[in-house]
Amino acid sequence: MNLIKLTPLSVLISASLFLSAPVMAEDNVADMGIQLREAATQGDIQKVKSLLQQKVSVDAANEFGITPLMRAAEEGKIEIAAMLMANGADVNARTRAGLTPLIFAVENGFAEISAMLVEMGANVHDRTRKGWDALMIASKLGYDVIVAQLLEFGADARASDKNGDTALMYAVDNGHLDVINTIFKYSETVEPCLANKQGITPLIRASEKGNKQIVELLLAKHKKSIDKQDNAGETALMSAAEAGNKDIVSMLLANGANVDLKNKEGKTALNLAEENKRDDVVQLLKEQLEK
Repeated sequence: MNLIKLTPLSVLISASLFLSAPVMAEDNVADMGIQLREAATQGDIQKVKSLLQQKVSVDAANEFGITPLMRAAEEGKIEIAAMLMANGADVNARTRAGLTPLIFAVENGFAEISAMLVEMGANVHDRTRKGWDALMIASKLGYDVIVAQLLEFGADARASDKNGDTALMYAVDNGHLDVINTIFKYSETVEPCLANKQGITPLIRASEKGNKQIVELLLAKHKKSIDKQDNAGETALMSAAEAGNKDIVSMLLANGANVDLKNKEGKTALNLAEENKRDDVVQLLKEQLEK
């Protein structure tokens, strides 16, 4: 994987953009702040430069806490973002919902801007009010290049949100095999079997979703977790059987999944398959029990 290589700020912006001008005479400061955010959104370099020369606050935020740098990051306006940072924009400013410029860049897949923000001091560990950090968001959306960058910058692959879900779980949940491979490649601390607060492991989730390639990868990484049970007592085999994912059931059985385990209601994988009329899975499980 080739990571985005940053163009130095000195190339992106000239010395003339590091402004020192008289204090502006404009009375309507709020209106000027609106103009700066709009210019940042539109990528209007000359307008941004002019407003900053008039000493409009580089961090002029709206009622939601959204700053010009956030707008530039959200829209992928790298020159504007560089100009704002060169003039002291707060790379760790937060909206009322806890979003940062980095999170705006990551949400929209702008790898070069996200990397530049981190190099300028953006905190990769900052969370939204819902408990999501940039790595979780990038993993959920399938941005494997950004995932790699964040991990190289020190993002914690073991970090979890309020439900206990990690970046790996988000990647599994959304079927992003490339992201999963990237997480394993760039992070030595990630645990393939780390469960969330419901006791659900990535393998259980992948088995439920029916993603054969991801199940295969997770088994290769941590086969010992194959019979790990969640808080309801369900295993990967039970989840796959209940969902009717025959190929996954077959794979799990081939890797030694225990067909006799019961959940907290006393039901086996076969019981769950029968209840949900997964006839082909029922037949497969019965054949396994007869061996």
